[in-house]
Amino acid sequence: RRRISALLAASEYVLLGQVEKVRGQLTSLSERMEHRSPDLASKRVQLEGYLSRADAISIQRLTQEHALLTSTGGRLETLSPLATLARGYAIVQDAGGGSMVRAKDLAAGQQVSLRFQDGIVAAEITGRGDSDGKK
Repeated sequence: RRRISALLAASEYVLLGQVEKVRGQLTSLSERMEHRSPDLASKRVQLEGYLSRADAISIQRLTQEHALLTSTGGRLETLSPLATLARGYAIVQDAGGGSMVRAKDLAAGQQVSLRFQDGIVAAEITGRGDSDGKK
């Protein structure tokens, strides 16, 4: 979530910077027009309309991006192995740190690590239960 918030903040910063850059360019053009145009007032009103629309579009875009990042963050959190651990499962790892996903790959006396939501414990395989996983 922190990474998503950071990405959102960065995208807002960049987009607002771009809006400010365009605003500066439009202001510069407006100042140049003052010397060349007799109907400056009407062009200024037109320019202000453009700026208002640019602001509205920027806000709409930021809102859409925020919603997308929030949705994506929720999906990523759901798929996270840490979310699985939070539901009460554990990850069994061999001495090299590889995940063990099948009981048949373990041998009596083998040292493993059990990763839980709140930490890791060392364990030793003492034997296997029923080979089909049913009780």
